Amino acid sequence: MHLICKSEVGRVRSKGFHTHHWLSSSNSQQTNGKTFWIVDSRMKKFRFIQFLKMKAIFEGLNLVEQRCLYDGPGVLNDELFISALKAKISGTSLKTIDIRLYLISQKLEKPRYDNQLFLTWKGISAYCIKEFDKAIRPPKKFSGYIKSPSAAGSKRMSLSHPDPEILDWSSIEEIDYYTALTVGDLYLGKSLVIHLPDDEPNKVRNGQKFRFNV
Repeated sequence: MHLICKSEVGRVRSKGFHTHHWLSSSNSQQTNGKTFWIVDSRMKKFRFIQFLKMKAIFEGLNLVEQRCLYDGPGVLNDELFISALKAKISGTSLKTIDIRLYLISQKLEKPRYDNQLFLTWKGISAYCIKEFDKAIRPPKKFSGYIKSPSAAGSKRMSLSHPDPEILDWSSIEEIDYYTALTVGDLYLGKSLVIHLPDDEPNKVRNGQKFRFNV
């Protein structure tokens, strides 16, 4: 197994850390090989991915973090995240993006995007990202011979239970998030339009005011 690249933030220890895996889009240099990511983090898998998304929007990622994130499950199907990156590139201020992202994710009950939440998670984050290239042994060909019916295993179907942490980021929606983030008009049907605020010095959450320092 060959280490391709590595990026580490903070001090990563084995105790209290989770290890996550997903495939990499890099081409393997091994015969019958595969490339994949291994991430050690205090956060669970999809919370860590959400953290990297917010870091991409509000701070920026290094090349290893960026590649790891884009290969993550469901990331490129998250239209709200992709639209936020486009809005940032187009010159929309981070203050405006922050306000509108928070309101959209709250209104549509999506995973929360919020600079304040990002800074909270950043303060306690420590993680190590590694990309590996590994040769995979080809599976043995099945001859078709079975000693007995019991050797083939039970024919009873096993029910799989979905991971409760997995978020449905790949659902298709007809909402123009880019317009909502840049212009401020969130269209939720033919007759329902919500105007999202522009830059504001303060915003109220849970009865308290928070000032932007982006």
